[in-house]
Amino acid sequence: MMRNRGFLKLISLSLAVVFLFTNITAFANAAVKKETVYVILDAGGRVKSQIVTDWIHSDTPNATIKDKSELENIVNLKGDESPQKNGEYVTWKLNSNDLFYQGTISKELPFEVSIKYYLDGKEIKPQDLAGKSGKVKIKIEVANKEQKIVKINGKNRTIYLPLTFAAVVNLPLDKFENVKTNAGEVITEGNTQAVVSVLFPGLLESLGLDGESEIVDVPKYIEITADCKHFELSPIYMVATNKLLDIKDVKKIDSVDSLQKAINTLYTSSEKILEGAVKLSNGEKEFTLNFEEFTNGLKLLSNASSELYKGVKSLEDGAEKLYNSSKQLRAGTSELNKNSQKLYKGVTEFGNGVYEYTYGTSQFSDGAIKIIDGYQTLFVKNKELFDAVKKVSSGLDLATSSQKDLEAGSKRLQDAIQNVLEGTKKELEVLNIVYNGFDTVISGLQKLESIPLVKDVVTNVIAGIDKQRQAIKGLIDSKQAMVSGLSQILENVKKMSQGQENLSTALLQLKDAQAKIASSSDLIVQNQKVLDQSAAKLKDSKKVLDEGTRKLLASKDQLVSGTKAFCDGTEKLDKATAQFVSGTGKLKDGAKQLSGGMVKFDENMKMVYSASEKLLEGSKELEDGTLVLSDSYRKFHNKGIKELYSKTDEALGKLDDIKDTLNELKEFSQSYKTFSGISDELDGEVKFVLKTDEIKAKEEKQVSKEVKTANTQTHEKKSFWKWLLGLLHIQVD
Repeated sequence: MMRNRGFLKLISLSLAVVFLFTNITAFANAAVKKETVYVILDAGGRVKSQIVTDWIHSDTPNATIKDKSELENIVNLKGDESPQKNGEYVTWKLNSNDLFYQGTISKELPFEVSIKYYLDGKEIKPQDLAGKSGKVKIKIEVANKEQKIVKINGKNRTIYLPLTFAAVVNLPLDKFENVKTNAGEVITEGNTQAVVSVLFPGLLESLGLDGESEIVDVPKYIEITADCKHFELSPIYMVATNKLLDIKDVKKIDSVDSLQKAINTLYTSSEKILEGAVKLSNGEKEFTLNFEEFTNGLKLLSNASSELYKGVKSLEDGAEKLYNSSKQLRAGTSELNKNSQKLYKGVTEFGNGVYEYTYGTSQFSDGAIKIIDGYQTLFVKNKELFDAVKKVSSGLDLATSSQKDLEAGSKRLQDAIQNVLEGTKKELEVLNIVYNGFDTVISGLQKLESIPLVKDVVTNVIAGIDKQRQAIKGLIDSKQAMVSGLSQILENVKKMSQGQENLSTALLQLKDAQAKIASSSDLIVQNQKVLDQSAAKLKDSKKVLDEGTRKLLASKDQLVSGTKAFCDGTEKLDKATAQFVSGTGKLKDGAKQLSGGMVKFDENMKMVYSASEKLLEGSKELEDGTLVLSDSYRKFHNKGIKELYSKTDEALGKLDDIKDTLNELKEFSQSYKTFSGISDELDGEVKFVLKTDEIKAKEEKQVSKEVKTANTQTHEKKSFWKWLLGLLHIQVD
């Protein structure tokens, strides 16, 4: 019987170790889905959150994979492929052979973890244990909740999904002493120590051995005891998988010979497993290196997403300012459109004024030419007047020379004087007409001074005419004096009796007046020359004025048509600005939505990067763990499988039940391919990685001390246990 007990112990232990080596599974399908469920527990073992990471591999590159998943918030971890969801199905178009994605899920696990704490024999809440000292006990239990009923030798039996739990509990030497456990080993390295244990929840119940603890010594829970100072506990890590040893056909084990063959198969399979464990350790090392590069890339992407968010935020602010500015622009273009209509009306009126102005300037220039022509006629008449004055002067000379004969020829002199007097009066009338005409001409010319083009010429003409008018005024005065003198002479002639003295005086006065007339005549002749020059300039200026008028009329038409086009353009601009305001409003709303989306993207990116860091830590843990497990399995193989191989005749009891149950457990394990869902076209496997919250005292007072141990393992590279303790924020020298 004792030989059977040893056989069953070795069978149980061999199955337990094989559960850990899930990555060497062979799949028949071309596409495989490997799933890892990361579970965060509180210190008592209750579930707080679940994150699932899936790796889909296809032997065919760029394949289209139809998956089935209950995950939410799915994120592609490595590529840019986007999922196409249709109900519970998710379709991926791969860019290569591999796809990594993750999501969240709220689903009951196939097991339940319970962690209890005791201080000096009494149960205590974990938060109340923090900081206390004494005899501490930690009890970890796992209840298997995934079960089904099968027929074993005609009887109903409840079997449980074959799960293997590996747990690591870190217990630093500066806080925990005299550490013991009922399941697993206490491993010490340097100044650190940890308890590594394995549980197989539901295995004994499935095999029907749950009541035979003396036959099969498989622990149902993990119990750790230690002397503690100032209790604190880093997170407890656990890994669970559902893989069994791949025994080709357990039903063929129906005799001692077949049992021996099966043991031979078990031995050779164990050797292969040992070889696979070494390959797994090497492969996990390479995977960790690649995943570390991937995590560094995620870090850069996470930092870039923050910068991108800043840029999007700036875009949102800029869009807001652009929208506000566009509204101001809209108000400006509307006002511009209104004012352009007013401008068009004003330009039209201006054009009409230009037409009237050019017409007036044309009439004025024609009148000015006529005035010049009139002046030239006046000058001709003046010449005739001057000739008459000369004749009068000659007559006066004759009168003077004939004074001696005055008395004798008084009648003749009287007639001559009468003729001169009448001619002089007529001349005086003409001179008054000319003098008054000067005022009219000057008034007309002063109106021309407002025209820049002829202002200087007109001013010169007015100055010349004014001088001419002064000369005429002098001439009029002289003529009036002459008339007065002639009248007096005539009177004297009539009154010859008054005496020669009065006549001589009158003749002298007349001669003086005649001299003044002669002087005025010379001034008129000089002014006539100036007026002739000014008239020539005025005629030239008229030509320039006429040409300017023609160009002004042409420019008026261009100005009116250009203003009309400007008004049409401002109207179109006003309408376009309204559309622009609408577009900037949409841009502002879009930028706001983009900014909100970037906030979520940035948060998700940071969450993915944080999860990737944890995955990287877990991968490094797994890398060192696989190294330790490969070493441990080598010991197990040498001390267990080989010993079992040499004792095939020690266990025959319950063989039929066990082999049938093993077949059922194998099928149950192979059918459980996923936690979150899987399509029929994919093979799959799943494992669970669990982590509890740490228990930390409010005030930490640590006294460092050196602990020397004979059982210290030294490695050149960072070992699995050093990584684990580093993960728990504990320095290791």
